[in-house]
Amino acid sequence: MPDYGDTVIEMCKPCFKDIIGDDDILFTGMWTQTSYKHQRHSIHNHGGTGYSCVLYVEFDPEVHRATTFLSPYNDPWSGSLNYYSPTVSEGSLVVFPSTIAHWQEPNQSDKPRTIVSFNIRGHVDLVKRRITP
Repeated sequence: MPDYGDTVIEMCKPCFKDIIGDDDILFTGMWTQTSYKHQRHSIHNHGGTGYSCVLYVEFDPEVHRATTFLSPYNDPWSGSLNYYSPTVSEGSLVVFPSTIAHWQEPNQSDKPRTIVSFNIRGHVDLVKRRITP
């Protein structure tokens, strides 16, 4: 884990408490990415690592765009691809299955855009815990 890893873990653990529980979460990788003007991150996924997270650390919704996600399913009537980009602000945390393809559009601003991204794995499947009483 990077030097800032413990800080990020302590900040984010409460977000997972009701879903995974305090002791059942495993942070399997963490990194930061700062995008300056015209920089982007092309389409990718994080493989079968469980769930991936993006914490928006330096983000101005007036000039930056959130991560764009590609639906694993095409529109059933037209066959077209479905994309989604959540509404976020500094401090927002987005959690998604690690196999979902996603990317960052080019930063068109002089303001840097910084995220901390990490992968998590729980001992119990997150979706199952979310829907099981």
